[in-house]
Amino acid sequence: RINIEMDGKKLALNDIAGNFDLANQPSIHFDLRAKENEGNMKVSGLWGGKNKAVSIEADNFELTNYLAYLPEELAIKVNGGKLTSFKPTVTSDEDGHLDIDGEALLLDVGLNVEGTDIDDIDGFILFNESELRIFSRGKISNQPIVLKGTTDLNMVEPMLNLEISAKAFDIAQAMANFPVK
Repeated sequence: RINIEMDGKKLALNDIAGNFDLANQPSIHFDLRAKENEGNMKVSGLWGGKNKAVSIEADNFELTNYLAYLPEELAIKVNGGKLTSFKPTVTSDEDGHLDIDGEALLLDVGLNVEGTDIDDIDGFILFNESELRIFSRGKISNQPIVLKGTTDLNMVEPMLNLEISAKAFDIAQAMANFPVK
């Protein structure tokens, strides 16, 4: 068991197993597995030397267990759901430049966006260090919607470029709390 503490918040990794290969110093090849609550994760890669790469494969994480780690000032509040798959890869070259690429699958997620609840979100997210691409379905006021778009992360305040569509949407049902009037 390993306990990780950050800003007074704790995570406990359990059932840790893995290998470290030190044969090619200064590079270290590693392959680790652990559990955190119901979630499973595998972390593998090569670190040290000129080029570095770390891949993470995680699944079955209940989002409510991690809400305390999100900044309180976010305009989007997470109400729950499951991260069924999370697969980021981080690489670094000899100059220390980091590249991040990955994907995530969400199931039954609930969000509150500036007072509007979006429920039953099932979605797929592609991301890198500069952009997030979202493809999902959910409900606003129990009405099915499709949400897709991008978020530019290269800005001081990330810019959302999202498109919401629905086949039959009664705006009057959702208008009381809708963030755009």
